[in-house]
Amino acid sequence: MPNDVRRIGHAYRAYLPIALIFFSMVPALVIVPVLKDLIKDRLHGTNDAVAYFISVAQLAAFLGAPLAGFLSDRLRNRRTLVALFALINAVCFFAFTLLDSIEALLFLRFVEGGVSIFVIGLLMASVTDFEHEPGQSHRGRLVGLAGTMLALGAAVGLVAGRLGNRDPLLPFCAASAMMAMVGICALVFLRDGPFHKTESLQLGRVLQAFQERPQLLLPFVYTFVDRFTVGFLISSFNIHLRETIGLPAGQVGLFLATVLGPMALLSLPVVLLVRRTGPILPVFLGSLLYGSAIAAAGLLSQPLEIYLAVLFAGLGAGIMFVPSILLAARLAPPDLRGTVMSAFMGAGALGFMLGPLTSVALEHNLRYLVRPDLLFGTLALIFGMLEVLMILFSVPFVGSLRRALGGPSIGTESLPGKFE
Repeated sequence: MPNDVRRIGHAYRAYLPIALIFFSMVPALVIVPVLKDLIKDRLHGTNDAVAYFISVAQLAAFLGAPLAGFLSDRLRNRRTLVALFALINAVCFFAFTLLDSIEALLFLRFVEGGVSIFVIGLLMASVTDFEHEPGQSHRGRLVGLAGTMLALGAAVGLVAGRLGNRDPLLPFCAASAMMAMVGICALVFLRDGPFHKTESLQLGRVLQAFQERPQLLLPFVYTFVDRFTVGFLISSFNIHLRETIGLPAGQVGLFLATVLGPMALLSLPVVLLVRRTGPILPVFLGSLLYGSAIAAAGLLSQPLEIYLAVLFAGLGAGIMFVPSILLAARLAPPDLRGTVMSAFMGAGALGFMLGPLTSVALEHNLRYLVRPDLLFGTLALIFGMLEVLMILFSVPFVGSLRRALGGPSIGTESLPGKFE
C-alpha cells in the first residue's frame, strides 16, 4: 500500500505540469482568430500591425527563454515563478481589451510574449526534472507527452476562438481567466521535482556540433522553414480567410486548428511509421504534402475546397513534425545533444518570428508585380514551394544522412519504448 501511494503521488506530481502546459497553450492561440477584429477593426491597424503583433511575441519569447532558465536555476523554485508569471500573463490578456492604440498594444504584446515563455518554459523544465529523478524509467515519454500537449493545446485554442463570433474581446477574457487558473493551480498544487539544472545555450557548443555533424544543417533549416510557413498561416492566411473569403472567427479558428491538430493526433502513428522507415522519408513526404497543400489553399476560393487543402496540409505537418525532431536528436553528437536541441527549438522560434513579417513585406511588393486577384495565390505559392524546394535541396545529401545516422534503420533508437 505505501508503494502504491508513492506511485500515485509521483504520477500526480509528474503529470500536473504536463496538464498545465496544455492549459497554458490554449490562451496563446484562442486570440488568433480575432486578431483582425481587435487590430484592424477596433484599433484601425493594418496587416503589418497584425504581423508585428505575432512577431514581437516571438521575439520576446526568443529573448526570454534563456532568462527563464537562468532565473529558475538560480532561485531553484520553478513553482513560484510559474504561478507568478501565469498571473501576470492573465493581467496582460485582460489589458488587451482596454487599450486604444496600436503602439500600446504592441508594447504589451512584447511583455505578454516574454511572460508566456516563462510559464511554458518552466513547466517544460519541471517535466525534465521528473524525467531525471533517480529510478525513473522510460525516460523521454514525459517530454514527448508534453510536446503533444503543446500542439493539442494550440489546436484547441484555435477552435475555441469561435467565442469571438459573439464578441471579439471574449477570447481575450477567456485567455485571462484560464491563465489565472493556471497560476492558482501552480501555486497551490504544483510541486517541484528533484532539481535538474537547465543546460544553457552556448553558441560555441552549437558551432562545435555543426563542425562534428554538418548534416545537422538540414533539420535546422527544415524546422526554420516549417515555422516560417506557420507564421504565414497565422498572419496573412488568417486575414485572407476573414476578409477575402468572408469566414467568421470561429470557422477560421477551425481551419487553422486543422493544420496544427494533426501534429498532436498523429504523434503515435508517426512514431510507429518511423520505427519502420527512419525519419528521412516521413520528413520528405510530410513536407511535400504540407507545402503543396498550402500553395493550393491560396489558389482556391470556396471554403470547402480551402478546408480540404488545409486538411491535407495538417496531415503533412503531422507526418513530418516528430521525424524532424528525431532527425535533429539522432544527428546531434551525444555530449552536445541538449545544446543542439535547444538551438533547434530556437531556429523554429526564429522562423515563426520572421514568417509574418516576411509575408506582409512580400504582399506589399507583389502588388506591383501581379494582378490583385492573383496576389494572395502567388504569396501562398511562394511559401508552399519553400517546402518543396527544401526537399529538392536535401535529396543529394540523403546518402550522407544515412551514413551519419548509422544505416537504414535511421532514427529508431530514440523512439518511445527505447528511451533509455
